[in-house]
Amino acid sequence: PHRPAARTSACKSKRPHWLGHSDPADKHLKLFVTLIAGVQKCQKSSLGSFAFYYGIIDVLLMIPLEMERKELAMIGAFINRFAIGLISPNLQIGLNRILTALIVAVLLSLSAAVVTGAWGPILGFGFVGGLIIGCVDQRVSNRPREQANRVP
Repeated sequence: PHRPAARTSACKSKRPHWLGHSDPADKHLKLFVTLIAGVQKCQKSSLGSFAFYYGIIDVLLMIPLEMERKELAMIGAFINRFAIGLISPNLQIGLNRILTALIVAVLLSLSAAVVTGAWGPILGFGFVGGLIIGCVDQRVSNRPREQANRVP
């Protein structure tokens, strides 16, 4: 029978040394740190910075909470809040920027609220963050959304 050739060192992927670590909590924490470092390098606008800090604030608020798989919950919360801050200013649905940000924030927060059952804190922080993002977006941009998103 035909046997596949053994992998050589040239075929191995260039994975970070910690991806093979056996402790899942440590692996998730390092993945979260890598995600944050990558986001910091990719920021191009003040709203992108705000999205990053919105995610960080939510993670910091979760530190005193006791829960299973806390690292995964923190990564999920960061991604959710970062997505709200990134998507809201760039979405065109024909509404006021503040209202658009509120709708996006509440819709993206609903999944986490349903899964955890913590409706008040998750939707409340999503609403407040959406309101702030919408206000910042409206203040930063004095031109209509169609002109703001047009490629020169």
